[in-house]
Amino acid sequence: MKTNEVLDVMDEIAEEFYGDLLDDGKEHDNFFEFFSDGYNCKIIFLGITIYKDYDEEREWIEEINDYEPLVPYIKKKCNKIIDNLQGRRFKI
Repeated sequence: MKTNEVLDVMDEIAEEFYGDLLDDGKEHDNFFEFFSDGYNCKIIFLGITIYKDYDEEREWIEEINDYEPLVPYIKKKCNKIIDNLQGRRFKI
């Protein structure tokens, strides 16, 4: 997948994820990170790599002769991480 396509996906996902949070006038850390060496790229969510274009993990769909769409794939990966974090607490 081309870097500009991945960046477009990142914009779409981040806009939906952050929603009104970005409009509150406060500074927020980024939950998403994008890295590229000019050829390969990857997306990181909360410090966990969720997509690498050089190690494709998306499902191959024979009917369309392509991988599953990136937006739903990224959302599923993020939701899995969020679900895993829910209920985790430090013992004090």
